[in-house]
Amino acid sequence: MSKLETVQQLMKALEGYDTGCAGALGEIYAEEVLGMDKAPRGEKAIDGYINGRSVSVKTFEFTPNFKSKSYRAIRHQHVGLCDDLLVVYPDENGNWKHVGPVPFDRIKHFEHSQNRRYLMREILAAAEEMQSNQLQTD
Repeated sequence: MSKLETVQQLMKALEGYDTGCAGALGEIYAEEVLGMDKAPRGEKAIDGYINGRSVSVKTFEFTPNFKSKSYRAIRHQHVGLCDDLLVVYPDENGNWKHVGPVPFDRIKHFEHSQNRRYLMREILAAAEEMQSNQLQTD
C-alpha cells in the first residue's frame, strides 16, 4: 500500500475531525504523482519544489459546488514567498485530481482582513489559460 492510500484510509476513518491529514495527503500526492521534492519541515509557505519552482499545496474536500464556491486562503505574511499553487482534490468518484501548479501572480484573488483568498473558479481559469497558451506555442 502506498503512502497516498494509507493516508486516504486514515482521512476517511477520521472524517469530520481537523487532523491535518488533508494537507499531508495533498503533499504526498504531489510527491508520488507529480514528483515534488518535499521542502524541509517548517519552511514558510512552501511545501516543496516542482521543476525548480516553489509550490504551496492545498487540498480540497470534494463537495458538489466546490469549483464555484471554494477558496484557499494564504496569510498576508506568506504572500509572495512561493511561486506556484497546486490544488489537490478527490472527484465525486474518489479519484484524486489536481490543478496546477499555477503561478500565484496569474490567479485573480481578493483581500480579506487576515489573508488573501483564491477562489477555486479563478484557480481553474488561470490553469486553463496557461494550458491554452501552451497549446498555442507548441
